[in-house]
Amino acid sequence: IDDAAAMLEDIVRTASDDGEAWLRLGNLQLALGRGEDAARSLERAKELRQADPAVLFAIGTSHARAERWAEANEALDAAARLRPTDMATLR
Repeated sequence: IDDAAAMLEDIVRTASDDGEAWLRLGNLQLALGRGEDAARSLERAKELRQADPAVLFAIGTSHARAERWAEANEALDAAARLRPTDMATLR
C-alpha cells in the first residue's frame, strides 16, 4: 500500500489535474493513517471534482477519523444529496 501511495504521488506531481488520482491518493493516505496528507489530497480532488459524491464521502470519512463530527456530517450529507439512492455512496 505504501508503494501504491508513492506511485500515486508521482502521478499527481505530473498530472495535477487528475481528480481520480487525487481521490485514490487521499483514500490510500487515510488507510495509512496519514490524515493530514489525506485531507490535502481530498481537498484537491474536491476542487477538480466538485459534484462527485465519492470525493465528498472520502472527505467525510477523513473528518470522522479526525473526530471533526460537524464537518464529517456536512460532507456525508452533501454526498447523499448528490446521489440519494446510490448505495455505493451511502455505504
